[in-house]
Amino acid sequence: MEDLTYQYRQPCTMDIKMGKVTYDPNASDAKRVSETVKYPAQETLGFRLLGYRMHCSDADPPVVRDKLWGRSKTLENIVDAYGEFLSGRSGEENKVAEEVLSQLIAIREWFKEQRV
Repeated sequence: MEDLTYQYRQPCTMDIKMGKVTYDPNASDAKRVSETVKYPAQETLGFRLLGYRMHCSDADPPVVRDKLWGRSKTLENIVDAYGEFLSGRSGEENKVAEEVLSQLIAIREWFKEQRV
């Protein structure tokens, strides 16, 4: 896998798994249950938030949220999790939020057009 952030001095990245399921269609029942239990809201939301790494300033160490943090996100607090990430670099949150939203809409539209 290629590191797409190599050219940035302090990249802020969020790890998101897109889709309602993360297991193979031929997976065993045990594997299906195991994956579903990890993040119950994924089937409803259509994605899973795994975590992020954010540099808030040049002087401070990065803020890191891991997969356990991501698993704790529910339908009720997922928006707050994105707000936390997007507000990390003051003054940039609206620009970043608009760009993320436009890219997610484009991805959704692409998936809507796909046929098996």
